[in-house]
Amino acid sequence: MKLERLTGILQGVQDQIRFCDAKAQVVLGLNGILAGFLAGQTSTIASSVARDWSHPLAWALIIATSLYLAALVLSFSFALRVVVPRLDVCQPDSCLFFSHIANEYKNNYEDIAKELPGLSEEELAVDFAKQILANSHICVRKHRALRTAWQSMTLSIIFWIATWLVLFNVIFRAAARASQH
Repeated sequence: MKLERLTGILQGVQDQIRFCDAKAQVVLGLNGILAGFLAGQTSTIASSVARDWSHPLAWALIIATSLYLAALVLSFSFALRVVVPRLDVCQPDSCLFFSHIANEYKNNYEDIAKELPGLSEEELAVDFAKQILANSHICVRKHRALRTAWQSMTLSIIFWIATWLVLFNVIFRAAARASQH
């Protein structure tokens, strides 16, 4: 019964890790859309700035676009930190963690077939408890990185809107000047 409870707790923590990974994939997808807009508008932004680079609107466009790009890169990097797997999680050796099992037994199937089934319920319970703690640390680290990725993505959306607004003003101003001549 103790092992079943511990298995359930470990499964719950691992579910939270998977949920966090799924959210990070959403952030990466939205960042891809935002990056696509920036890539598609780079020439328009550059020509708008080059037309009258000394005007305050041109500088506002440069600043908005730069902040947009910086927030986007930050969001990408933190979202990638969530989903990129790491094998070194600074935990004690475990008979349940796949990396430790592979390192301990290499290709010795006979040894693992003898030793793993021979572990007592108490030994397994202790290992499950350690795995719960190790996975909890992983989960917390992933959630912190995900929070920063979401916040950075939100900033990039704000600067995306600012870039659009300033770009429209610059284009409108250029069109108005062209119609006066």
